[in-house]
Amino acid sequence: MEHKDFDFERGIVTVNWQSKYDVNEGIYTDSPKTKKSFRSIKLPPEIIEIVQRYKRRQAEYIASVGDKWVTQIKGYGGKLVDNDRLFTQNFGLPMHPNTPNTYFERLCQRKGMNYHSVHSLRRFNASTQIFAGVDIRTVSSNLGHSLVSTTMNLYAKEIAQAQAASMQAIVGVIGLPPVKRHGN
Repeated sequence: MEHKDFDFERGIVTVNWQSKYDVNEGIYTDSPKTKKSFRSIKLPPEIIEIVQRYKRRQAEYIASVGDKWVTQIKGYGGKLVDNDRLFTQNFGLPMHPNTPNTYFERLCQRKGMNYHSVHSLRRFNASTQIFAGVDIRTVSSNLGHSLVSTTMNLYAKEIAQAQAASMQAIVGVIGLPPVKRHGN
């Protein structure tokens, strides 16, 4: 994420690039894999506030390191692009795409928590949206899936559980008596 990817006034983040690694290229900036991966997402004010606080702390840090801060980084094909990244190595160089996963794993170990990959947070995000009743097209768009069917296939279990809960809610609203099951 770059600072320019955030519209702080409207609370929107735009996804229009990603950090990639190639053994020959190293770490570089490139476009997302599909057209649907380019997206804008409305964020809650609480998240925007966290990003703004982080941005302020980063600006203080950049001022403290002065000329050591890297102002341009490698884009695809070695072309230099302006460095406006939020998450970097100490002096502004791009972090390896696996760095957040490594950090998260160490954090879980320190806290005595079960470790799941950072990608599992994506699954948690999608599942939470589904269980909250967000329509599947919006969930798919938020995830950047090129087809809604991809989201439906990946999250079929969660969708089925949400549908069952919604039908049970109808039973509760109309006041049907519970069904007695054999053996209960």
